[in-house]
Amino acid sequence: MKNIQPIFFQKTRAYGNKKLGTNQIIDLEIAIPIKSDRSFDLLLMEKISQEQDKLLKIKNDIILKYSELDDLEVVIQ
Repeated sequence: MKNIQPIFFQKTRAYGNKKLGTNQIIDLEIAIPIKSDRSFDLLLMEKISQEQDKLLKIKNDIILKYSELDDLEVVIQ
């Protein structure tokens, strides 16, 4: 859910009024980990989720560093 929701809202919101309308919805394809016996691979999904959590932490760390750089004052003499 946390991975697809931002993509869904980017693809479905209208630019003018930011309201969701049926004419703005496009098809999204989501890969689901399936085993060879056609059952859901929960272990692989947990692994993917852990990797996504790591990426989210890295993203948040980078955003924090950018805000620190933004607050930095440089004095040239």
